[in-house]
Amino acid sequence: MQCYPVIYTRTYQTDFYRPFHVCPDFVNADAVYLYIEQVLKEYYVNEGQFRQIVLSNPEYCIFGNTCYIEKMAEYDQNISNYTTDNGGRAIYGFFGFAARMQPYQAIPDFSLKNCSDAFIKYMIPVWKELIQQTQIPEPMQFPEKSYINPDKPEPEEVILNCSFFTEADGLFDYMLFQAFCNQK
Repeated sequence: MQCYPVIYTRTYQTDFYRPFHVCPDFVNADAVYLYIEQVLKEYYVNEGQFRQIVLSNPEYCIFGNTCYIEKMAEYDQNISNYTTDNGGRAIYGFFGFAARMQPYQAIPDFSLKNCSDAFIKYMIPVWKELIQQTQIPEPMQFPEKSYINPDKPEPEEVILNCSFFTEADGLFDYMLFQAFCNQK
């Protein structure tokens, strides 16, 4: 499955760059930005919880993670030199992918390792630049995996109308299945 990197974060020299640091040209960055911005506001408030996100429409699906860059350093030590800004503050962001919608029978086999690979390719070369522009990424090929339990997972906890799930609950795979395989 062809998936294109989407990255929205701060860098050593710059604040969050709108629309995105990395985004394919078939994605409406202005429409997606509203969702990503809200998730990152909540991310900061919720003290750096690792979160997975799925956004879809009839043309494309965006999926990925909000996390601190240091979380990706677990997959590649080269990233450990790129986890803070020039003020020494830890940096977080959205690190994910977009795929064009078509009839799929499986979901992308995706992990944070894929995000760290995209970060190394697209963000490290521009890490200390002051002027930013959106980079149009090349596709990455993801293996596909079957999703065999299409039942919606139950939330572990509900607080203020917000459902919380653990990674083991399978919500991320369920949401990918709904986006990629149950298109209306």
